[in-house]
Amino acid sequence: MKTKLELILKFIPAITLVCYICGFVIYKSYLLRYGIIDSNIINIRFLEAGILYLIIAPFVLATTYILNINVSLRGYLFSIFSAIFFFFMYNSIFCPSNLDFLWKGPIAIIILNTMAYFARYAFIDSKKKTRKDFIDGSVIYFAVIMTSLFTFSHYYSEVSVNLGGGKPYMKAFILKEKKDNLIRTDSLNKTDTLTVIYENNDCVYFRDKSFIKSIRKELIEGEICIPLSEKKNSQ
Repeated sequence: MKTKLELILKFIPAITLVCYICGFVIYKSYLLRYGIIDSNIINIRFLEAGILYLIIAPFVLATTYILNINVSLRGYLFSIFSAIFFFFMYNSIFCPSNLDFLWKGPIAIIILNTMAYFARYAFIDSKKKTRKDFIDGSVIYFAVIMTSLFTFSHYYSEVSVNLGGGKPYMKAFILKEKKDNLIRTDSLNKTDTLTVIYENNDCVYFRDKSFIKSIRKELIEGEICIPLSEKKNSQ
């Protein structure tokens, strides 16, 4: 028992690093979709995004490895259907209201799962051992992982922030003088409700129709978080 515990503790730093790197790629890709460039390399959201990815990705990407599926047409189809099943199960938990993923998700899963399946067929079950085979296999695995990270950034944007995702949320901000503010207000200290995409120590980035705008936090007098129940009622 002690040996197993020591083994787990030994790998915690490595797993944390993998989570952080995966989350970094996902979160930066998520921000770039909105044209937001942030130079921060230390952010707890990276770790949250990485953990979410590692919870979901293995069961929708690497079912051929987890279920130890044999290399055959039947095994390939079983891998695909298993991955799609896991996807719908996760989708019902993390973003049940998004119907758009009901057809986009399975297409992405089929592509990624096929790439992972081919990698196993070509470089594991065929037992190729040359240096070139090892390099080619590493390139394919790297391509699969990076493609899955960039793809997951789209799914991440639909998962509630309460579950570690990046779905835009609403906040009511009490603004300062309108002459210093990017948002037009009818009176001083007016409360404006914004759909927030991202915020850091300096700015708040929000969606205004089809545009992404920002406002400096020094121009905000205060803020009010809107509970999820009120958001649903307002919609």
